[in-house]
Amino acid sequence: MPSEDMQQYMSVFLDEATEHIEKLEQSILSLEHSCTSDLLQEIFRSAHTLKGSSRAMGFGSMGELTHAMEDIFDRLRRDELVVTHDIVDALFKAIDILKSLKEEIANGGVDQTDTTEIVKLLRGLIDPSASPTRIADSSTVCTEKPISLTQTEQIAISDAISTGAMIYDIKVELDKDCVMKSVRALMTLQRLETIGILIHISPSEQALEDEDFEFSFELLLATDKSIEDINAEITGISEISIVVVTPYRAMIGMPASVQTANVGTICEADSVPSPDIEHSPIREKPQKMEDEESSKEEKKMTHHVAQTVRVDVGRLDNLLNLVGELVIDQTRINQLVSQLHSPLDEEIKELLQEAAAHFGRITGDMQEQIMKARMLPIDNVFNRFPRMMRDLSQKLNKEIDFVIWGRETELDRSVIEVIGDPLIHILRNSVDHGIEAMEQREAAGKPRCGTVRLGARHEENYIVIEIEDDGAGIDIAKVKSSAVRKGLITAEIAERMSDKDATNLIFHSGLSTAEQVSDISGRGVGMDIVRNNLIRFGAIIDVDSRPGKGTRFTIKLPLTLAIIRGLLVRVVSGVYVIPLASVIETNIIDCGSIHVINGQEVIMQRGMALPLLHLDNLYYSERETSTVRQTSTYIVVVGSADRKVGLVVDSMLGEQEIVIKPLGKYIGDIRGVSGATILGDGRIALIVDVNGLIAIAHEEKVKTYVS
Repeated sequence: MPSEDMQQYMSVFLDEATEHIEKLEQSILSLEHSCTSDLLQEIFRSAHTLKGSSRAMGFGSMGELTHAMEDIFDRLRRDELVVTHDIVDALFKAIDILKSLKEEIANGGVDQTDTTEIVKLLRGLIDPSASPTRIADSSTVCTEKPISLTQTEQIAISDAISTGAMIYDIKVELDKDCVMKSVRALMTLQRLETIGILIHISPSEQALEDEDFEFSFELLLATDKSIEDINAEITGISEISIVVVTPYRAMIGMPASVQTANVGTICEADSVPSPDIEHSPIREKPQKMEDEESSKEEKKMTHHVAQTVRVDVGRLDNLLNLVGELVIDQTRINQLVSQLHSPLDEEIKELLQEAAAHFGRITGDMQEQIMKARMLPIDNVFNRFPRMMRDLSQKLNKEIDFVIWGRETELDRSVIEVIGDPLIHILRNSVDHGIEAMEQREAAGKPRCGTVRLGARHEENYIVIEIEDDGAGIDIAKVKSSAVRKGLITAEIAERMSDKDATNLIFHSGLSTAEQVSDISGRGVGMDIVRNNLIRFGAIIDVDSRPGKGTRFTIKLPLTLAIIRGLLVRVVSGVYVIPLASVIETNIIDCGSIHVINGQEVIMQRGMALPLLHLDNLYYSERETSTVRQTSTYIVVVGSADRKVGLVVDSMLGEQEIVIKPLGKYIGDIRGVSGATILGDGRIALIVDVNGLIAIAHEEKVKTYVS
């Protein structure tokens, strides 16, 4: 295939290859637990499709490897092989090599990895005396000659009919000037395999891949779909001139109702006529019926076309930035309207308010639709973990029941891109530290098989992810001892610490309770990375552990990292934004109710001491002192998990939807600030990093343990 033509299809090929490889990996994992005919058929189709598309694109190594995998699946579905641990391990090795090949193709346009050894391994798993059935090679295409079927194909037809499926004879004619015959033919096979089972291909699939055919080919398809559905699948492929769909004569024993379609035109076919009625599918229909069915078919065509469109993520990001600018302009218009006070301006004010309200509705709808376009199911992250958990359980000699729920929960792709690594760290720790050895579990009266649950759910404007295990829980005494030994805290601080504060020590850099360092854990950097990565994009992480019962990590993620609602507050001469999702309550307190305990200001709230942080002391080195003694002050109570802090501010300005803007690399990380936004009047306001402020307050709290 010419290189320029290959480039035209490279993007589509890589996307489809990624999907098929992921599907194969998940299905093989399921195969180890439940080897059903439906699952085997699904796996076979994925391998078969990936083999065909890779060969059509000229990637021989990938095609040869998937061909060897396909033979394994074919033997399994015909009960000539039994699923074993060795077979699953070999298939997973093949999957890893497929991933490497895909990356090579994406980076350099070629698949260079040598697949000889893995293909040899896969071939060696097959009994040499039982060679897989191959599709008959026939050179008769699109003629009225009877189709020559193998015994296996005849049995397949009989089985399909017994399940209620229909068998269709499909003849396809390509344009005479078609320059990529194999690509069009294999695309046709792939489309049809989504709605049924291909029983016979003539000429053979290998001949189609090698372009060893003229401009036509013939297929037998078993499906429960109608002729219209079959046509709808095929006629969307370019460079196909004619499609003829016929109920297979050998099955029905009567004249066939022939469906002929030129590209761009599909006619509604009659049911199979009675033998004594001469076939004339269109002409004998009343004009009204023909018009109604034509209209019906147009609707069907509309339904099949334009279901999804591949859009570059960069374009969506640019569009979202433009919507962000609209949000800023909307805020500015509302602010200008509020500044009109003259009676002469009332009429103009009303018109502006009406226009601003309509502008706001349109902007809101645009924002909602764009956010939905950026949403992806979290299963895009979750589906990489079952394989990892299987490998870990085998390496550590532990039995693990890995349960996933909430796969369909959707969140912004920007969040999906950053959540994967933190989840990997937590899951690895759950298997290594959390789940006990099988003998220890039995001694404790637990089942030998440990359970790790991973799930996601919506909660207001957040996504909540939970990772829970039924292991030994976090040993508080061991954590304190390790923290003291590492010099993170003193023995006196450790003695006074609550269990909750001690549990949170696992997020400190350098702390690990592992007795020896391994390639899985023990270096004391994993959980520190988890917390830092999560805090960086506004997430909240909480850990709850019960000795002997297990541990649960709860991660609260923003739905999007682009636009949020915030509470505007004034501190000295500046305006700051506190993310509304972190705000618990706002109060005006009497300054006389503030107490100082070991240098930390606190107030008593509902019987608990609430630490206070003065934002003016944090963000300003100096401020003008007032001669008027303040008797009261504003506080905004914010929280992360079960930790709270009261932020002391000068005044509160109200709520507003804000567009988050990064500070930029030249400014660097500023403690207590997570970003910036542009207000309606053009001023810049800093966005408060609630997690960072709580950490500051927690550090002050730790100091109070030593007095």
